[in-house]
Amino acid sequence: MLNDIAIFVQIVRSGNLSIASKKLGVPANTLSRRLANLEQLLGTPLLFRSTRALRCTPAGEQLYNQSFKSVDTLLTSIESLRHMEGQPSGKARVQVSSSFFEHSEYDFLQNFFNKYPDIELELIVADVEPNLTEDGIDLLLRVGKPKKSSYVMRKLCDVTLGLYASEEYLIEHGTPQSIDDLIGHEHIQFLGQTLNNTLTLKRFDEFFSVPIRGRFSSNSMLGLINAATQGLGIALLNNVMIQFKRRELIHVLPEYFLPTDGYYAVFPNQKSLSPAARTFLDYVIDKTANCSP
Repeated sequence: MLNDIAIFVQIVRSGNLSIASKKLGVPANTLSRRLANLEQLLGTPLLFRSTRALRCTPAGEQLYNQSFKSVDTLLTSIESLRHMEGQPSGKARVQVSSSFFEHSEYDFLQNFFNKYPDIELELIVADVEPNLTEDGIDLLLRVGKPKKSSYVMRKLCDVTLGLYASEEYLIEHGTPQSIDDLIGHEHIQFLGQTLNNTLTLKRFDEFFSVPIRGRFSSNSMLGLINAATQGLGIALLNNVMIQFKRRELIHVLPEYFLPTDGYYAVFPNQKSLSPAARTFLDYVIDKTANCSP
């Protein structure tokens, strides 16, 4: 039964049986049979099936939410045991976004190299999504799911965006006390976050939209951070980054936020991860275990 639950988790993540079959190396009809057996054992349907995709029933969603972390932990433990006999070594080619170092502790890399002296790390900083196979990328760390659905994706933690501004800006222009107060402020905009100069935020289970204006925008989170630090306006920034206190910024209207897909580790397939890449991924998983929005 435990193995069938692990298969169910992978099917949900893949979105359909065909993709899950390729990732797991198991025929689709076998996965369908294992899924049917699990549903029969539990006495309830877990997935709504269509010709193109699968989606969870309420019972399936509950099972997935309660089991995927345990399944991931078990898989990580198994992989760790496989290379316990010897010190991990080799080279890992990893791509991260330009904001990666804003999301990590200052001694993140130093501690990794101290712990694994035989690993060589090639770190590529780019905000453009790569073709992992063609570009020779072992591991991709990014906010949000990649466009290519055939990759293996591991969600490391949840990420939300909140409003931040420098103390100097708020002293000069005033601190917003309600979402409507945002209308009169200068906003630093991330390309793609706003549509027609409208900012949409969530509070509890309700969404609110306000028109905004701003003279500076960028497709780089690091660019937004620097602009906010310089007092150019209010910016919608990554809350996980802020917890590391790498910038002196004040959280504005903290009850309002914008949810995202989360922070992900992405790689071509399970078998593609070298011992060096797997070790680095395990290290990242450990460091992000306690991250919070």
